[in-house]
Amino acid sequence: MKLLGLVLVAGCSSPAHGVADAARGIEDATVDAAPDAAPDARPDAPPDAAVSTSPRCTTTPTILLDTSPRVIGNMALAGDTLYVGAYQVNNSTVSDNALIAIDLTTGVATAPVAQAAQVQLWSAFGNVYMSEYRDDGTIWQLHPGAAPVALVEHLATPTVVTADSDYVYWASAANIVQRRLITGGPIQTVMACNEPSRLVIDDTDIYCAEGFQGHVLRALKDGTSLADTITTMTTDYPIVSMIKDGAALYYANLDPMPDLMQINPLTSSASVFFKSTAPGRYTGLAATSDYFYLSNPFAGGLQRIQRATHAVETIVTDIGIYYDPVLWNKHVYYETQNPQASGERYVMQCVD
Repeated sequence: MKLLGLVLVAGCSSPAHGVADAARGIEDATVDAAPDAAPDARPDAPPDAAVSTSPRCTTTPTILLDTSPRVIGNMALAGDTLYVGAYQVNNSTVSDNALIAIDLTTGVATAPVAQAAQVQLWSAFGNVYMSEYRDDGTIWQLHPGAAPVALVEHLATPTVVTADSDYVYWASAANIVQRRLITGGPIQTVMACNEPSRLVIDDTDIYCAEGFQGHVLRALKDGTSLADTITTMTTDYPIVSMIKDGAALYYANLDPMPDLMQINPLTSSASVFFKSTAPGRYTGLAATSDYFYLSNPFAGGLQRIQRATHAVETIVTDIGIYYDPVLWNKHVYYETQNPQASGERYVMQCVD
């Protein structure tokens, strides 16, 4: 169902988009290099099932939202509401920044709400946190049915964000992770982290994915410890996404033989949960109790991995899916591009 025609075109680079932009930049090289990628497979990687290429969504993907000619920055879920950030870009000049909310129970989208700057959206603790990562940046808390709340203002390029019940945490282009009470107060420095691509917290610790370094750092989230590196025996590739799922954390990287890595917080180590046997690169990650969903535009679309058997299927064939898919009530939501023009323009949906 096509709900709303909006307003742009080709993508632009930002701190939060850096890894995905890098993925786009290597797309042609990846295709050309595919025959040479196989030797990168680690001999100790666990054997996994072959990829099934038959689309697996039980409904044909349909357009939930058409943002043309705006580009979709990213999207995030709070409750039954999907928030979408969008903007226009022309010759590297960004304008017409907007926020759109979609009630997934009805499929109704609000009119675009103008924003002062480009925004990135992050789901955490039942809310969505919106960072204005250009100009005089503000971090906002978004909750369905409530007016946006400005939590921290006048920040220099706030990029990735997360939160718990008490604090909002953010990283900046200055490679520093900071926090502040949601109710206000002084800003505290938590840790240093180079080119952060994701922040994840648990009861006591904060994890920062150093996007282009391919490392994950961990520190006490109150800022009273030095950060240490989660150990891994694999070759480091840029980390594109990281989530907490149960007691473990998982992250996906741009290895040309894609990896889904699992972090054990008790041992401070990372190991290969799933190793693709075919060339590609992961660019987005989400999870349910049964499956991991991974954007893999270099191998043809959106894939899912069965947690117990490691069977992998391509459920949507689409080379335009780059960011984290969003999962809600057996629905899969993802952004994709207009095949006739450059840039991300559609929020698509299917039932899986």
